[in-house]
This record gives sequence, C-alpha cells and structure tokens, in this order.
Amino acid sequence: MSSVRRLATATLSYGLSTYVPRLVNFALLPVYAAYLSPEQMGILEVLTAVDALLAAVTRLGLPGALSRDYFDNRAPEQFRDLITTVAAALAASCLVFSALAAWLGPYLFAAFVPEIPFHPYVDLVLITALFRAAPELQARLLQAREQAVLAAQLNVGMSLFGTLARVVLVVGLEWSVLGALWAELATSVLGLGIALVRHRQDLRGRVRPQLLRSALAYGLPLVPHHLGA
Repeated sequence: MSSVRRLATATLSYGLSTYVPRLVNFALLPVYAAYLSPEQMGILEVLTAVDALLAAVTRLGLPGALSRDYFDNRAPEQFRDLITTVAAALAASCLVFSALAAWLGPYLFAAFVPEIPFHPYVDLVLITALFRAAPELQARLLQAREQAVLAAQLNVGMSLFGTLARVVLVVGLEWSVLGALWAELATSVLGLGIALVRHRQDLRGRVRPQLLRSALAYGLPLVPHHLGA
C-alpha cells in the first residue's frame, strides 16, 4: 500500500471513528434530556470533568510514550518487554491514584461540591477510569502499528455499545445518572476484556527499568498539557 493510500485510509478511519459516535450521541441528546433533569445533567458534566482529570493524571503520559518508543523496540522480545513495562506501570499508577482519590475525594467533594454525593457517583467514575486505561493503551499501539481500520472498528463498536447501554439504562430502566455511569463502566470493562484477549501474548515480557525511565521521561512532561486540555 502506498504512503498516500495509507494516509488516506488512516485519516478516513480515524475521522469516522471520532465523529460518528459524537453525531449519534448528539442526536440522542433530546432523548436524554427527556429522562434527565437539568440538575442531573449538571451532575454528569461535573463527573465527566472528574473523569477527564483522572485520565490526565493517572496515565502519566505513558500511552503516548508507548507510541514513541514502539519504533525503537520493534524486535519481538523488545516489544513484549516494552508493552509489559508500560502496561505494568500504567496499572500501578492508576491503582495508586484511584486509591488516593477514593481517600481524599469525599472531603474535597464535601468542601467544594456538597450537592453531589461522592458515593456512589465518583466510586463508579474511579473504577471506570481504572479499567479504561487498557483500551487507551491498545489504541496507541494500533496507531503505532498503522492498523487504523481495526482501531476505528473497535472505537466505533465500543462507542455504539456504550450508547446502547446508556439508552437501556437511562431511558429503558430510568436509572438516571447512575444509569449513565453504569453504562460507562460496562463499556470500559468490555474494552478491558478485548484489550487483554487481543494482547495476551504481548504482555508476556519483562518489566525493564530502563524502558520505564524512557517512557516516563517522555510521558511526564505531557501531563500538564493534558491537564490544560
């Protein structure tokens, strides 16, 4: 496949996988508005911001480092060591920051947003953010391998599953805010399962400190940028 064709395929695939789910969710906004009060919509907006903050902090820029270091470690053994190292560091970081957030979060919410109960809302957000790290790492890996079509298929499929889950739980069962949060959690669990099954062979490498230092040297400076975004 020529470079121009690869570029066109990747652009079209990533474009469709990005905007098709957004268009579907935008079209469903009137439906959600009929089942969620303005107060509940506001709670979801705050929780979405919390989720974005957790993603920026807990990832430590490691998914981006995987994309960069992939090209320096393409030999099978080196690659397995790289993805195992990054995945182990990412899992440890997510666990530590999630535990810290679970400990400090109730006090912060009581002080700044007392109208939003920390339990069970933020509990679900924390678990979802923890599980979502694996699909994000998988997406970076597929991008580095130039598997744009597969990445787009997974992204669209996961987004449509999440949309269906929200419709069932929010509209069908009328679980309101909890329905939306459980739908996100179910989607992240599905994404985690797919990533683990697809990359179970890749995760049989060794954790190598030098690879971790290289990944953190690239990833940590990205954290302030992610926070600003």
